Amino acid sequence: MPGKLKPVNPFEHLLRSGAKVEDLLKNLIESYGSVDSHSFMDAVTTLKKAYDDLRNEKRGSSAGNESSICEMSVGSDPDEVFSTEFTKLVKSYLARLLVQFRDVRSLTQKDLADLLNIAQPRVADMEQGRGNFTVDTLCKVLKVAAPELFRLDPVGLYNCLRYIDSTVWRKEDGDTYSKMRVTGVDLLNPEILFLSKVKISERIIIEDGIPITSVSDYIDMGESAAVHIFDLKPMKKLNDSDPDSWYVVPS
Repeated sequence: MPGKLKPVNPFEHLLRSGAKVEDLLKNLIESYGSVDSHSFMDAVTTLKKAYDDLRNEKRGSSAGNESSICEMSVGSDPDEVFSTEFTKLVKSYLARLLVQFRDVRSLTQKDLADLLNIAQPRVADMEQGRGNFTVDTLCKVLKVAAPELFRLDPVGLYNCLRYIDSTVWRKEDGDTYSKMRVTGVDLLNPEILFLSKVKISERIIIEDGIPITSVSDYIDMGESAAVHIFDLKPMKKLNDSDPDSWYVVPS
């Protein structure tokens, strides 16, 4: 009687082929994160299982000196990748959120610390994007300063915050697109992103008769727009090192 077939893990072949866990997670977030958190978590669990199986296979084969497996890299732990990226995004957003929250309500850092029931130096650190904080502290901050975000699960929160500071090209008249930057999310509906227009200032440096262009940009807060994350379309990258950018055609 034939043995029981091992279920095929769709991520095993990708990992064996050298796919990076970071890229696989990014694709999963774009596929599921803003639509179905349960499907996303199921897919991440499957990715984690493939990672663990290949890592254990690699360790077991080391004793047998099977070079083909020993040389195989299984990349980074999916849990670590997601945790690291999530923490970076949350730190960046919290810094901006707390400053804005205090400014609107004319609060000092001490006032806000008392409101959150944490020490004032912790508020100072978070506003500078420094230090580490616990999930409990994160929940305290979001519950007071952004209650709608507090209600999101980690996947939904990550999916909203990952667009902050991204470049979005918004279609204007004809075939013209204006460069904008994501500066915030709508706290009543976190799937709505706020965009601010970016003005370009171009300068040149001349060295030995050769002009070297230096382009700087700044945000014009007077011209803004809103867009739904489902309407964003990714721009094709010319180089892998290029930052993510998006374009949108308003309906």
